[in-house]
Amino acid sequence: MALKGARQVSVATSYLGGRTYDISEDGVIGYAAAHRESLLEHLDRAGQGRWTGLSSENVRAAHMTDSETGNALELEKGVRFFEWSAGVAASLSLTSKRPTKD
Repeated sequence: MALKGARQVSVATSYLGGRTYDISEDGVIGYAAAHRESLLEHLDRAGQGRWTGLSSENVRAAHMTDSETGNALELEKGVRFFEWSAGVAASLSLTSKRPTKD
């Protein structure tokens, strides 16, 4: 939650699979209460040093490649890629209560 502005967080675990979560500028996760709990469960499963972040270059390359054809795609306007640093991960509190849209 330390990252500012509207963002998307993608998390994948072998147990829960992969999901992408939209987070609003004011920290609201998704559009249903279950989205926040799902994200926290994903982060809990990926936590305790067992997670591996992707570099911004890897995420950019995946985002700009058509998964079916392998052809290059144009970068969407306003999209930025950031590293998920250990400092950001450490500052994420899984027990903090943030508002969630119902």
